[in-house]
Amino acid sequence: MAQTILSNASAGIQEVRLRCKEALDHLSRTESLAAIGALVGVEERVRYAITILQVLQQWQAAQDKTKEEK
Repeated sequence: MAQTILSNASAGIQEVRLRCKEALDHLSRTESLAAIGALVGVEERVRYAITILQVLQQWQAAQDKTKEEK
């Protein structure tokens, strides 16, 4: 389960990195509207990655607590 969550977070972060690179490329050509287009959705992807990583952290903490109680 943890590996799946990490894989999903990684994919989201990779997408953000690609979109930021595209935005920078557009800006270097003074294409501000295209840069905005490249950045659309980036905030949502970052929030998604943060959320699933927080879920993973909480799940791991619960697993550790369960192990300690045994």
